[in-house]
Amino acid sequence: MRYIKRFREYIEANGTKLEKFKKTKEFMWNEFYMKRAVEKAATHDSDLELFAIQKARELDWNNFKASESFFPAFKREHRISSRSNHCSLQQEYISPRTLSFTGESTTEVSVKRKNNLTHSYTLQPITSADGQLLSKFFLILQEKEKEFSTRVQKDLIVPPNVVVRASKSGKSSNEKHRTFLNDVLRPLVGRKFLLFLDCWTTQTDLKI
Repeated sequence: MRYIKRFREYIEANGTKLEKFKKTKEFMWNEFYMKRAVEKAATHDSDLELFAIQKARELDWNNFKASESFFPAFKREHRISSRSNHCSLQQEYISPRTLSFTGESTTEVSVKRKNNLTHSYTLQPITSADGQLLSKFFLILQEKEKEFSTRVQKDLIVPPNVVVRASKSGKSSNEKHRTFLNDVLRPLVGRKFLLFLDCWTTQTDLKI
């Protein structure tokens, strides 16, 4: 009778602890496979933890607590490792790394809009020779018509230490660099100063 009672308790509790771990791991693998193999979504350790917690709640496993070795062991068991997808941060953030299948030759990650990876904002701060960040900086926002519409200008909040301009790509140009020099840099440093720049063509144009 005692075994029957215990068996009923196991059923009411959705199985033994070992069975719950097994169901949780199966759920984690199914969710991971769906995100990576089907959706091509970037996936991280935090996602595995959420999968485990979600399944534990479904099993009414309120005292679920994975050991430090649980997730590393799960990844080894299913040959999951951290991979690089070589994406950069633009308007849409795509993590430069994702968990994926060990040994795959190409790691792919889907994006919501491809255009968001090729168009960006440009931010130009200024630092002094002693490493201090100066109080004014230049911001270039992306606008289709290369300038802000009346509606945008009305709603745009610009702090006094920020000079904002627009360009079609969100990137700088000769004209924008001239604005940076005259409206941002000169008011901070005066007429005579030493400016260190990289070899970008626009910045090396002495006519500017």
